[in-house]
Amino acid sequence: MVKLLRDLAAKGGVTLLYSASDDECNQAVALREYLLNRKE
Repeated sequence: MVKLLRDLAAKGGVTLLYSASDDECNQAVALREYLLNRKE
């Protein structure tokens, strides 16, 4: 799943959705940071 997200992001934008009330601390932010910092 991570590879798929990275491949899609390399081709264009990927929208990460969340339902938390906190814009700075939620699963989408955590996933974004993980995808940006992960080395393959």
